[in-house]
Amino acid sequence: MLFIKSLIFLCSLSLGFSQKKKDFTCVPMNSCQCMFQNGLGIDLNGLNVTFNAPGTLIIFHPCSNIFPSDTVFQNHTVAMNHCEGGSSLCLYEYIDSNHSKMINLGEADSLTFQTSSDGTDTDIKLLFEYESWKTTIHLQCSPQGDLGVLDLIKMENQNIELSLVSRRSCLTRDFSEVPMSGWVVAVIIIIALVVFYFFGGAALLRIVFGNENGDIVMHQTFLMKLKDRLKGIPSYFASCCQSSRGYEEI
Repeated sequence: MLFIKSLIFLCSLSLGFSQKKKDFTCVPMNSCQCMFQNGLGIDLNGLNVTFNAPGTLIIFHPCSNIFPSDTVFQNHTVAMNHCEGGSSLCLYEYIDSNHSKMINLGEADSLTFQTSSDGTDTDIKLLFEYESWKTTIHLQCSPQGDLGVLDLIKMENQNIELSLVSRRSCLTRDFSEVPMSGWVVAVIIIIALVVFYFFGGAALLRIVFGNENGDIVMHQTFLMKLKDRLKGIPSYFASCCQSSRGYEEI
């Protein structure tokens, strides 16, 4: 009986610890937002900060990759640019008196949130692991402070520690919407226009011209032959555009 009570007690402690650990996990919503189970979370949207010191510059843009300029250091030739393909965290450094380098420390989709708690305070860190570089950013809440102040704690070999003092580092319930990229907006607009064209055309043919059933479909003949035409495209180009059906038919 004593053994069973001890086993139940240990199981309850284990479940309580697991639940407590789960409660202090900030679940990522996207590349710059995470939320706890209680509805509070971190929203880094709109943040764009830099750390600037002689010979060193770090640019941090958490929500998306940016394409930083390679002319930050005047009179210096960029001998190596690893940020040109897009970077969320980019390091500029002097190589010598005439040359500098740009190192990609992480892209937006490689950012992770790490949380820990001692029961009263919750410590939230951002972690980038990109190639052989590891960067940790400690979040420090400053409700009345600037949008963001980035500071270098230490940089040893390929391990970097930064601190971010910002009102964006504070827990919040008000999450801003992450703006969609231009490509996403363009695709949505195109789809909306196509849908409007076909449904609007169908309504026009039905109401104005009195068409019924399949006759209200715009470009009905074209759509019925579209499948066969799409099948003919590969063979047309494979035969060096010498198809007997001709380009216009395809």
